[in-house]
Amino acid sequence: MRPEYKLTRITAAAYRVPTSTPESDGTFSWDSTTLVTVHAHAGGKTGFGYSYGSAAMTGVVDELAPRLAGLDALAVEDAWWTMSRAVRNSGREGIARARSRRSTSRSGI
Repeated sequence: MRPEYKLTRITAAAYRVPTSTPESDGTFSWDSTTLVTVHAHAGGKTGFGYSYGSAAMTGVVDELAPRLAGLDALAVEDAWWTMSRAVRNSGREGIARARSRRSTSRSGI
């Protein structure tokens, strides 16, 4: 039997990473990339994940983090269903609300 790891805290941050020279894909050009990181704390351990995207993604993490508190960190399907239910009616308005409430680059539950 494996131990349970209850999620106690989830934090997100966004980092702008400048490119050494301007880059382009033929349709758009940019001079930086945004790295979004998430730390999930459970059972005295910390998990880490990252993606590239808008800093507004941290606002989505802020919205979902309280709903995940107390879930088993290893029960991925339970977490997926919890998050899916949480955003099913959000649409663009819900994401915009999350973005407007985002005042810093750090978050937590």
